[in-house]
Amino acid sequence: LLATAGADGQPRVWGTKDGGLVNTLWGHQKPVNGLAFGPRDTLVTASDDCTLIVWDARGPDRPRLATLGGHTRPVSSVQVHASGALFVSSSWDGTVRLWEGLGPEAALVQVLRTGLPTLRAVSIAGTLARTIACAAVDGRVRVLDAASEQELLTLNDAADLGYRPNAVQSLCFSPKSDLLAMCDADGGVRVVRNSVTGEEVWGVAAHSQSVNGLAFAPSGRALATVSSDSDLKFWNCETTDAASVHRSPCTAAAFSPDSSFA
Repeated sequence: LLATAGADGQPRVWGTKDGGLVNTLWGHQKPVNGLAFGPRDTLVTASDDCTLIVWDARGPDRPRLATLGGHTRPVSSVQVHASGALFVSSSWDGTVRLWEGLGPEAALVQVLRTGLPTLRAVSIAGTLARTIACAAVDGRVRVLDAASEQELLTLNDAADLGYRPNAVQSLCFSPKSDLLAMCDADGGVRVVRNSVTGEEVWGVAAHSQSVNGLAFAPSGRALATVSSDSDLKFWNCETTDAASVHRSPCTAAAFSPDSSFA
C-alpha cells in the first residue's frame, strides 16, 4: 500500500501493484501534514485540525479506529516506532507526544515539553528506548530521552546558526540509531553522531533548493533526499557520492523494508 495526503484533508490509500485507489479516509477537517504506516495496514495521520487519526487503511466501512486530541495547535509530523507499538507526534504547540497502540486502544503515554517554539518534525530512534529528536521552525534540533525527560543534545543553537528561519525541514535516525540526519531549506544535508557531542560526520550542499525530506535505507549505507529542485538523490554514506534519479518536485522519501524500492 501507498498512502498520500495533503491540503484537502483526505488521506488516500493506493495499491502499489495496480495503482488503484483502495480507500479515501474521511475525518480530518483541515490539511494533513504527515502520515505513517504501522503494523497490519494501520495508518496514522497528523493534521492542522490539531488531531491525529488512527485508521485501518483497508477498512471499507469504518476505517477510523481512533481520533486523538490533546495538541493545542496543528500537528506537524508523526512517526511510528520500528516496533510498531509506539508512535510520536510533533506540533506547533512546541510539544512532542508519545502514544501507545495503533488501534481503538491508542492512548497518550507522555507529553514532552521541548522548550522549543513551533515544531516542524519529529523522529524516534528505532533501537534506543524512547530517544526522540525534534526540529523547530527556528532551526534548532533537540534530542531527548523520553524516559528521564532529559535533553541529550541540542544542535543548531543560536551560537551555531543565528537562528535561520525555517532551516530544518525534516530529520531521521539511522537504522542503528547511531546517526541523525537533517535537511534544510537552504539545500543542505547534515549527518551527525547521536551522542552528547553531536559530532558532524558529513555535510553537503545537496540541492539547489529546499530539501523537503530524507530517509535512510534499512542497511544504513545510503541516504535518500528529495527537494523542490526536482531531484531525488541517493547518497553513499561512506563516500558522500550521490546519484540523481528523479526530475519532478518532491516532498517526501521512504524506502521499502528490503531497500528494493524508494
